[in-house]
Amino acid sequence: MKKICLAVVLMLCLPRLALAIDAGKANGLLTVGKEKIKLTHAYAHRYNNEEGLGDGPELRILLTDRELPVTVLAGFEGPRTLDDMARQGKVRGILLKLDPRKPLDHMHGTVLVPPSDPQASLIFFTSSGNDELKGLKVDALRVSGELQYSSDNKSFADLPPYSCDATFSAPLFHDEPLTAKLSGRAAIISPQAQALKAYIAALGRGDLEAARKLATENNWTELEAYKKKVSDEEFRKMLKSEGSSAAEIDRQISRVFVRGSHATIVLKGQGSTSVQSLVKQGGEWKVN
Repeated sequence: MKKICLAVVLMLCLPRLALAIDAGKANGLLTVGKEKIKLTHAYAHRYNNEEGLGDGPELRILLTDRELPVTVLAGFEGPRTLDDMARQGKVRGILLKLDPRKPLDHMHGTVLVPPSDPQASLIFFTSSGNDELKGLKVDALRVSGELQYSSDNKSFADLPPYSCDATFSAPLFHDEPLTAKLSGRAAIISPQAQALKAYIAALGRGDLEAARKLATENNWTELEAYKKKVSDEEFRKMLKSEGSSAAEIDRQISRVFVRGSHATIVLKGQGSTSVQSLVKQGGEWKVN
C-alpha cells in the first residue's frame, strides 16, 4: 500500500518537476539593421548580489539564437562574459536585466550583436514602466512573457536601428550559494588569488604557454584575437604592462568571493576598483 501511495505522489509531482527543468524556449526575431536573427532559446537567472558588487539583485533574461550552458548568466560577471562572447561571435541575442523585487518598474537591455567598430560598446537601452514586456510571469520555477521592443536610433548616427519581437519561457536558475567570503590575509593567500598572481606573472615574462594553462578558453580567445590585431612590438608591450609583482597584487586584493566552482576577486588600486572572475576547471582555478 505504501509503495502504491508513493508512486501516486511521484506521478503527481512529475509535471511540476518537468516544468522546472525543461529547456527554455524563445520564438521570435531580433532585427539589427539589415540583419535578422531568429531567437530560439531562452534562459532566466536570479543574481542575488550577495557580494554587494552591483546596484542590487537582478533578474536576468536571455534570448538567443543558440543553446548555451545554463550557468552563462551566473554571478556578477555573467553579463560581462556575454559581452565578450557576442564580440567573439559565440552568441547573438538580447539580454534583459530587471529588479526581481519590482520586475515591471525598469528594464536594462543589451543587444548581443558585435558592433562594426570592435572598440565600441554593444547597443544597450533602458526602459521605465516596461510596457515592452507583455504578460510577464515570474514564479519560483519559471519566467515567461513576450518582448516587443524597437528603436530607430536616430539620435545615434553610428548605431543601427533594432527591434525584437519574441515570446519566451524559461526555467529560473539561481546562483550557487556563497561558500567563501574572504578579506585581508585570507584573501591574499587564497588559491584563487594565487592563480591570478601566477597568470599575471606568466604574462609579464612573456610565457604564453604557462599563461594559457592558467586561463579559461574564453579568456585566451580574447587574448589571441588582440594579438592578431596589433604588431608584435605592441603585443609585447601589453604583456609587459600586465606583469605586476606579487607584492603589488597583494596590496590590491581586497576581497575574494567563492560560489562553488566560480570566484570573484575584488582589486582596489589608486582610486579605482576592478573585479576578476575565475572558474575552477579540472580541479584548478583559471582566470576567466
